[in-house]
Amino acid sequence: MMPKFNLPKQPLRPWGMAALMLGLAACSAPTSPIAQVEPLALLPPYLPGWEAYEAIDNDGVALPSGELTPFSLAQSLLTEPETLECFRTAQVRIEALDNGDMAILSTRVGLCDDSVAAIEQRLDLTPTSMGWALNQSGQRFGCGRPEFAWAAPGTLCP
Repeated sequence: MMPKFNLPKQPLRPWGMAALMLGLAACSAPTSPIAQVEPLALLPPYLPGWEAYEAIDNDGVALPSGELTPFSLAQSLLTEPETLECFRTAQVRIEALDNGDMAILSTRVGLCDDSVAAIEQRLDLTPTSMGWALNQSGQRFGCGRPEFAWAAPGTLCP
């Protein structure tokens, strides 16, 4: 038999709605501690400087067709073709820089290689009179052995 609830006849006041939402959020919170979340599944809390990346040739970067904007580039980085061989997760962040440029940080984890745990690309776009242009591009590798660490620029994982 279902329990009967008597709902109030008048609408909830703003504080009542807030209390209801807080209660719902508390009931739906995960039961496992956040410390157990895989650290590779999250982007770094900061935008690493260019000294952390190996520069790559801008001509080798696959840009989206059509108008280049920070958002179209970010979307193209998220829609890479998936393979059935490996499970990959891509995370993309767009950050405005002090000089007016936009930095796009793309991190892919879950790669097929047992030594490379992550590949991160940083792409900086500069506003021009005609739209946006690719200013700088670089990448770095996250090594999975013996413990996770970012490889020095220009080096591969062991």
